[in-house]
Amino acid sequence: MPRRLKEFLLALSSGVLTALCLPRPGLCFLGWVSLIPLCSVCRPGSSVKKSFGLGWIAGFSFHAVSLFWIYQTCRFAGINVFLALLSWVLLAAFLGIHWGFVSALTSWAALRPLDAFIPWIWGIVWSALEFLWLKTPRLCMDILSYTQYRYLPLVQIDSVLGPLGLGFFVLFFNAAFAYFLYCEKSKRRWALTWVAMSLIFVLGIWGYGSLSLSKTPHQTPDIPVAILQPNIDQYQKWSPNSVSEITSNLENLLSGPWKKNPRLILWPEAALPRLLGQEKTIAEASPASLRWKSYQVIGAVVQNSTHLYNAAYYLNPLGETQGFYAKRELVPFGEYVPWDFLRKFIGYLDELGNMTPGPSSPHLLQTNFGKIGCTICYEAVFPFLSRSEAVKGARALVNITNDGWYKETWGPYQHFYINRFRAVENRLYVLRAANTGISAEIDPWGRILGRLPLNFRGRLEVSLPLSDPFPQRSLYTRFGDWFGVLCLGLGLLLILFRLKSAIFSLE
Repeated sequence: MPRRLKEFLLALSSGVLTALCLPRPGLCFLGWVSLIPLCSVCRPGSSVKKSFGLGWIAGFSFHAVSLFWIYQTCRFAGINVFLALLSWVLLAAFLGIHWGFVSALTSWAALRPLDAFIPWIWGIVWSALEFLWLKTPRLCMDILSYTQYRYLPLVQIDSVLGPLGLGFFVLFFNAAFAYFLYCEKSKRRWALTWVAMSLIFVLGIWGYGSLSLSKTPHQTPDIPVAILQPNIDQYQKWSPNSVSEITSNLENLLSGPWKKNPRLILWPEAALPRLLGQEKTIAEASPASLRWKSYQVIGAVVQNSTHLYNAAYYLNPLGETQGFYAKRELVPFGEYVPWDFLRKFIGYLDELGNMTPGPSSPHLLQTNFGKIGCTICYEAVFPFLSRSEAVKGARALVNITNDGWYKETWGPYQHFYINRFRAVENRLYVLRAANTGISAEIDPWGRILGRLPLNFRGRLEVSLPLSDPFPQRSLYTRFGDWFGVLCLGLGLLLILFRLKSAIFSLE
């Protein structure tokens, strides 16, 4: 087999195998070997151009497989095959650039005498660039921690190191074994050292996580919570003929009997089949607050004289509007269109028109059992948004969403399990209300305490402990993404060292 073809196939396999670690295939064990092919072909001394190309191929194939549901969603929305394929391919191509930069920068920086430290350089460069990407509206499904979503003991380390922590060690493990496979005999001692160290890291992280999971809090009085999952067909949701059916559906979910009278009721994203304004009470929901003496978080599309918002209303036990949260990070081409000339091509995805992002520092829902933060749909992808709510004192985070767009694809499962990481990172409860599912309660250790499956209509009754097991939240919450900053600083030092070496070599 020609060498170039072999390298191409190895890079391609890295992307595909890593994608299969995510929901719904969920083959998480592959994450410990899936990047070995890429690390093997992008070695120290490889040309920057070649390493960038191979890295981009791996990144493209990862996103093309893991985000195939983008194409399916476009087709569900009535977009023609050509534009649906183009959207999917272009998105995968753009997101793959990150992998190209990591591979190119790693192979460039890891020349002698640093080539023996290649596993460290892979981890540092990946984490440094990922740290920068996290501050952009990029769909970061390639946070490598996500590849281990099934293994809760491993996930616990992200409460200390943040969203990039576990992923660093996943990549270090792969790079260490790759280096062992291709290194010269004179460097075999270094290779064995890194392999042994990678195994120690994994065992240490597993031990820390197992210890964390063993610390079960004492039983305390709890707050009954009701999560509504109406399972409304997204493609009928805004039809005038469906209004009475949708309203009746929601009313039935609110009616008893209850196991315990709810103190907090959560509705999914855009639950009401009408546009709301600046309303003091909400006819469909306020009576329930009065009857059950409950707080409510209600997803709604809100319109004032100049702006349209994807929002959540906070209701107090008197049925009055207590607060208002407007989605901060909007979905490109779903909730706003960057370029007006494209609007005529995107069909149903732009049905409600361009929306306006909410304030960057919103108010929390104040209750007599603690503060509640909120994110809407796609915002769960951004770790810094959930952390910002925790920093302001939220003891629980509500994520309301409508994944009805995606039907029975991998999309809803990927979107759901991301919330597990937000819970662990900040050591808070996550309460998720999804129109078509998956609705759930996730505890601060990432354990799923209750859930409703996809495409199921029902009401999930769970509880929130009155006492907070982590009143100080996590180290990540308190100090931010210090690990990402550390990797960024080390990455800059690597670049300076490499440039200095290049200058001296010229002299």
